[in-house]
Amino acid sequence: MTDLERKILETIQSQRLVPKPAYRFLAKRSVFWALALVSLMFGGLNFAALLFVISDYFATGWRILDNIHYNEALLLLPVLWLLLAGLLVASATFGLRHTRRGFRYKSSHLAMAVLSASLLVGILLHASAAGQTAHNFLLTRFEAYRTSTHVPFEEWSRPEQGMLGGTVVEDLGNGRIMLKDFKNKSWLVDVSAAKINLDNPVAEEGDVAIEGEQTGPDTFRARTISEFD
Repeated sequence: MTDLERKILETIQSQRLVPKPAYRFLAKRSVFWALALVSLMFGGLNFAALLFVISDYFATGWRILDNIHYNEALLLLPVLWLLLAGLLVASATFGLRHTRRGFRYKSSHLAMAVLSASLLVGILLHASAAGQTAHNFLLTRFEAYRTSTHVPFEEWSRPEQGMLGGTVVEDLGNGRIMLKDFKNKSWLVDVSAAKINLDNPVAEEGDVAIEGEQTGPDTFRARTISEFD
């Protein structure tokens, strides 16, 4: 036995060192990869659902991206993903710090890598219609998501039933406005006797919801004018 081997044995005996069981290493590695997989998949579904809602938003005739209702859903949907991503970055950082070359990787770099990977997964899922599937699943399961993402185009596209919605194009004066509905049809609307429930002047409101009656192929008489929401 060499001197080095003897010193190693003496150190083991004096410090009462015992080998760590293999299952501890396997458990740590399994938790890390499981966390990575769940985080990337959940992040990908978030991005896929976002891409679907934006594309569907424009496809249904909505024209002002700043008013997209998904902004409200963003307060709820990605919270779990952000938590998972944070745990993943912390776990990866801790694990890499105990490797020979771990000092090369910064937490910010790992966070960007997780975000980029989630975005890539989201694009792939959106291309395979997974975003629509996730969106429909959330619609049927969560009232808050359904409320925050639903835009009532159809409800306010029935002028023959007294429900007309669209964008105020111009205030023509003398109690008349020009409105373009969600199907891009122009309407001359009589608002002279209408009750206006708006904080801004009609011409500055943009999209409005009008209750009243259709008086011609492209004319309408308003009883009430409210915000379109």
